[in-house]
Amino acid sequence: MGEDTAAAAPAAEPPGGGVTHEIVRPGNGVTRPRVGSLVTVHYVGTLRSSGKTFDTSRTAGKKPISFRIGEDQVIRGCEIGVLRMSLGERALLTIPSRLGYGDAGGGGGIVPPNADLVFDVELLEIEGRSVAAIGRYEAEVRKWATTKLDAFDADDKFRAKRLREHGTRDGYAAFLDAKVREKLSAVPMHKVGGA
Repeated sequence: MGEDTAAAAPAAEPPGGGVTHEIVRPGNGVTRPRVGSLVTVHYVGTLRSSGKTFDTSRTAGKKPISFRIGEDQVIRGCEIGVLRMSLGERALLTIPSRLGYGDAGGGGGIVPPNADLVFDVELLEIEGRSVAAIGRYEAEVRKWATTKLDAFDADDKFRAKRLREHGTRDGYAAFLDAKVREKLSAVPMHKVGGA
């Protein structure tokens, strides 16, 4: 009875579980998938040790793949990496074995046991919406902000109220810019047209 039977706390896992994320080409920087999002990606999977390709969607005749994040349709390391990406981004995801195929290996022996992996991933769509569709929504949101700034410049009453709230024109412009970023980061997909 007097023994301390409490288990030691596990060592803290690095953010992202050890998956590294190197941006090859930036995306739009604001539209990101969440757990539960349906994403479409192009990918090339290689063995970290040799650089040998073991799977790809970029071969002639193949198409990008779609999967729902959090439903274990792809290896965990890919889910973790894609969650860090923004729409249109292309990144190299280095995935430790335990978040890949682990002790068992995979692909009918193509991926050996305990192999670390590198995936070249391009995030093409989130919930069926492409960079172009998001771009149209972004243009609408930015037009809204420009209209507000134009009203500030043209309407004395409007300007007086905004000066009380934000101090200067630059302060109001910064407020509008923050609102634009907020709207784009939330990306209400129902407001975005199709791909």
